[in-house]
Amino acid sequence: MKKKFVSIMVIALLLLSSIAFMPMAGAAGNAIKINLSKLEPDLRAKLNQNPSGEYRVVIVLKDGADETAVSNFVNALGGKVNAQFHLINAVAASLPADKISVLTSLASVDRILLDGKKYLIPVPKSDDSGAAIQNFINTYPYWYSQFPFWIGADKAWNLGINGSGVTVAVLDTGIFYEHPDLAGVVTDYKVFTSEEDVFPHDGYGHGTACAGCIAAQGIVDWDFGVPDIYFKVKGVAPGAKIIGGKVLTDAGWGWDSWIIQGIQWAVDSGADIISMSLGGLEIPNDGNDPTCLALDAATRQGVICFVAAGNDQGAGTVSSAGCGKDVITVGASTENSFVYWWLGYWPFTYADGYENDQLIFWSSGGPTADGRVDPDICAVGAWGFTLDTYPYYIWLQFGGTSMATPLAAGVGALLVQAYRQSHGVSPTPSKVKDIIMNTAKDLGYDANRQGPGRVDAYSAVLAALNERPYSDTGAINTGILPPGSRYFVKSEFTDNIDDVSAVKLEKVNSVTFEGLTVAYPGALINFSIPEGIEFADVKVKFPVEYTYGCPVQEYDGSQWTDIHFDTALYRNESGSMIMINYAYAHTNVQWFNARVTPGNYMLWIWNPYEGLTVEPVDVKITLYKFVNWNWVSTNFYGNRLFTTISVPENAAPGSYSGFLKITCAGERINVPIVVTVPAKLGQTFVLEANVVNEPRSYSSGDWFYIPVQVYTIGHIMLTVKWAYPDADFDVYLIDPNGNVKALSQAPDVPYGYGRYWYTTTGTTMEMLSTFCTHPGYWYIGIHAIYFGNIFTETLTVTLKNGKPISTPNWLYIKSGTSKAFTVSNNIPGNVNVETMILSFETEKFEEEVSGTVYSYTTGEYPYVGYDAWLIPVTPDMLTLTVSLNWVGKAELHLTLYDPAGANQGQVTTKGETLTINNPAIGYWMAVITIHNVGSADYTMKLGGYRFKAFEGVTLEPESFTLEPYGTQTLTITTSSQAKGMGFIVYYNLETGSVYSETMLFVSYRLFRGF
Repeated sequence: MKKKFVSIMVIALLLLSSIAFMPMAGAAGNAIKINLSKLEPDLRAKLNQNPSGEYRVVIVLKDGADETAVSNFVNALGGKVNAQFHLINAVAASLPADKISVLTSLASVDRILLDGKKYLIPVPKSDDSGAAIQNFINTYPYWYSQFPFWIGADKAWNLGINGSGVTVAVLDTGIFYEHPDLAGVVTDYKVFTSEEDVFPHDGYGHGTACAGCIAAQGIVDWDFGVPDIYFKVKGVAPGAKIIGGKVLTDAGWGWDSWIIQGIQWAVDSGADIISMSLGGLEIPNDGNDPTCLALDAATRQGVICFVAAGNDQGAGTVSSAGCGKDVITVGASTENSFVYWWLGYWPFTYADGYENDQLIFWSSGGPTADGRVDPDICAVGAWGFTLDTYPYYIWLQFGGTSMATPLAAGVGALLVQAYRQSHGVSPTPSKVKDIIMNTAKDLGYDANRQGPGRVDAYSAVLAALNERPYSDTGAINTGILPPGSRYFVKSEFTDNIDDVSAVKLEKVNSVTFEGLTVAYPGALINFSIPEGIEFADVKVKFPVEYTYGCPVQEYDGSQWTDIHFDTALYRNESGSMIMINYAYAHTNVQWFNARVTPGNYMLWIWNPYEGLTVEPVDVKITLYKFVNWNWVSTNFYGNRLFTTISVPENAAPGSYSGFLKITCAGERINVPIVVTVPAKLGQTFVLEANVVNEPRSYSSGDWFYIPVQVYTIGHIMLTVKWAYPDADFDVYLIDPNGNVKALSQAPDVPYGYGRYWYTTTGTTMEMLSTFCTHPGYWYIGIHAIYFGNIFTETLTVTLKNGKPISTPNWLYIKSGTSKAFTVSNNIPGNVNVETMILSFETEKFEEEVSGTVYSYTTGEYPYVGYDAWLIPVTPDMLTLTVSLNWVGKAELHLTLYDPAGANQGQVTTKGETLTINNPAIGYWMAVITIHNVGSADYTMKLGGYRFKAFEGVTLEPESFTLEPYGTQTLTITTSSQAKGMGFIVYYNLETGSVYSETMLFVSYRLFRGF
C-alpha cells in the first residue's frame, strides 16, 4: 500500500463558468461596505456620486425622540424641514450633502434614508433590443438583475407569492450572511468542512452568489458609472428564508462525507428545499452514489432538492448529485441583456441585438447511465449578476448551472407557498417536480439538453394555485426496452386534454465549409437556413498543433498553448445582426447548438491573435427538424392520457429521446421521453461520438452507457474500435450492481481545483475483459475524451463471451521440474499481462498504517482536512476490510473509493469495519476526513481474506506484453516440496481486467497420460 497526497477527485465546485469573470474594479470602488452606518446605501451612493449636491432625506428617529429638536437642528444646519411623521417618528428634510453626515452625530437619529422616487419593478426587454430598451434606460433609475423577471417571478410577486414561509438550505462554500441584501434572510449557518468560521464566512463567494439568486432583498444600489443608473439584485423568492451549510472549502471543493452531513443537517433543521450547486464525476452516473442516495432520502422526508447538472459539454455528462433519481436537476439557459448592454462581451460587440432562451454550450446533458432524462429543467445560467462576498458585494457576471440551480430553487419556494395557500398542505417533492416540468417553456432543444425546457415561475405558481393545468407525469423514462418490446404509461391531468403529438429531432442535411484561412480578427461566413429547419448543430475545427503546441500524439498533459477560436451565430434581419448563440471552449474545436428559424445567418469565427493566421479551418453546420416519432402512440379520454412506446425489432442499441407535445385547456405541456435500447451479447454495433477536445475538463465529451444482457457465468470481453489514431476513448465494463469491474482510461492530472484528462492517442482500440459472476444487464461505458482534428468519430462496439488471450485450461507438472507452455493473443491490439500463481487455500491478512489528519485552518493551505491512501487490490483478494481508530474527541470519517472513483462506503465511528466482497481489481483509495478544527492521530487497519500464494511455484516471465495476434512462451518451475492444486490468473492491475485462468496440478509423481 502506498500513501499519496492527492488533489480533490470526488466532489468539485461547479465553477461559475469555464471562463473567469472577476468583479470590476469600478464596482469595487463604489461598493457599499458592510457596517452599521446610519446612512442607507442608496443615500451613500448619491453622496459619493455628487458630494456637493442637495438631497431630500427622511430622518428616522429612535423611539421617544423629540421630532421638534431634530427639526430645529436641521434648520440650524441650513436645511429645510419638509414634513414631520408621527406614525413612524421621522422628519423629512432637504439638506446639502456635507450637512447630512452631521446629523448622524445625534443620538436620537436611528437612520437617514434617501427620500427617493419609487417605480414599478421593470419587466426586462429581452429580444426587443432596440428603442424599447433605450427608453427603459433613459426612464428608470434602477436596472435590476434580470433573472427573476425573465423567468416570470415578478408576476408571481404581483399575486402576493414571494416565497414567504419557505426555508431553503444552500449547501455550498458558505454564505456572507452580513451582506445588506441578505439582512434578516439567513436564519441559520453551520460549517462542515473543518475550516475555521471566520469573516466573511465564504472565502470563495460562490455560496453567497447562490443565496443572492434565491432571496436577495434588492436593498443596495450599485453604481456602475452610468449617470443616474443604479443596479439592484432581487432574488427569485425574496420572501424566503435561507439556512447555509458550508460543505465546500474556500478553495471550492468538498468530500462526500461533509456534503452528506450538510444534507442531514438541512433535513433536521426543517428545510423545505435544498439547493446544491456542486458536482463530481461518477462512473456510472446512475444515481446510486452516496450523495445521490442522501438526497433521495431527504426527498422521502419531504425536502425538495435542486442540484446543478454540471458545466461539461457532451451527452451523458450530468454529474453527481445531479444524476440523483429524485432530485430536480438544472441546466443553464441564456438571458443576454446584461452582457449585451453593460459588459460588451465579444459575441455582442458585433451584434445589433440578441436572442434569449438558448442553451449555453457547456451546460451538461443526459441521459443518465440508467437511461433517465436529465436535466429535469433549465434556468438562466448565462448571464447576469448577483451577490458577492466582502469586499465586492456584487458578482459580475454570474454563470453556469451553479447559478441556474438556485434560480430554479427560488421558483420551488414560490411554488410551495402558492400550493400551501391553495391546498392547505405542502406539496410533495414529486408534485413540485411534475409542476415545474409541466409548466416549463419549450426551448426547441433535444430532451437530454433541456428536459422539458426553461423554468417558468409564473406558470408554475398558477399551476400550484390550480389556475393552470399540469399532470402526474414530468417525464417518461422507459429504462431498458429491448427491440420488439412495449412500454405503457398512464397520465392524469388536472384538466381535459385538447391534443397530443409525439415528436423527435431528425437530421435533414449539413452545410460544410472546408479549407478556410482565418486571419486576425476573424472570418464571417454567410449561409441560409431553409424552410422547415428548427435546430442547428454548429462545429468549427482547426489543426490541434495550434492549441496544444505539438502533434497530438506527443501531448502528455504538460503542453498547451491555449490558442483557440471563439464562434458565434447571428441571424441577419434586414441588415441587423441578431446574436443567437456562441461557444468559447479552450480547444481547437468549437461546438454549440441553436434553435433557429428560416432565414439568412452569419457565423463569426473570432481569431483574437493579431499576426496569427490559422489554416485550414473547417465548418460543419448540421440542420434538424422535429418530426413525428412513430415509436410512440397515444390515446386520450377527458383528462387521461395513455401512451404506448413500441421499439422496432431492428432498433440499434443506444439512447433515444423525444417529446409528448400536449395541449391541455389551451396550455402547452412538454413531456420528455427517453428510451434505452440494449445490445445483445455478441452483437457488434456502432455509435457516433462528439467531443469538445477540452483538455482542462475532467468530464466533457460524450459519455455512452449501453446495457447488454449477459446470461451465463464466464469470461466476457469488450472491444471498442475506431478509425482515427488521433482520437482517444476511455471504456468501462460495469456489472449489474453498478460496479466498474474493469476500465481503460487515460491518466488524469491535477489542474487548479479540479482534474483533467490527458490523451493516450496513437491506438484505435480499447479492450477489457473480466469474469462474469453476476448474470444480468452489464453496461458498456464509453467516454470520448479526445478527437484531434475531426468533427465526430464512429465507434464499433462488441461485448461477447470469450477471452482476449488463449491459455492452457490446465497444467500438470511434477514437483521439482519445469515446463514451458505458450499463451497467444486473439485480438488486433496489445495486451499487457501480469500473472499470479495462487492455491485454493485462503488466509486472513491484515496491515496497519498510521497518520495525522489536520483541519483546514486559516492561511495554512497544506492542511486541507483530509489524508489519502492508495490500496492496490489484486485478483487474490476475496474481501477487503477497512477500519479506523483515532485519538481524542475529533470527528473523523473514512470513505473508500473504488478504481473508478465511486464511493463504496464510509466508516464514521471508532472501530467500525467496512467490508467489500469481491472488490474490483485496481487502485482503491481510502480518504480520511476531519470534521473539526484541529488535528487527530489515527490508525487505519486494512485486511480481509485472500487466496494463498502457491508456495514453491514460480513463473517466468511474471509480466509481459502480447503484441497483436502474438504469442509468448512461459516457463513454470516447481520446487521439490511443492504439491497441490491451484491456478494461474492472467490479469492487468491498471485496468482491472482478468484475461484468463489456468488450472494447476502439482504432484510428486505424475500418472500415465499426464
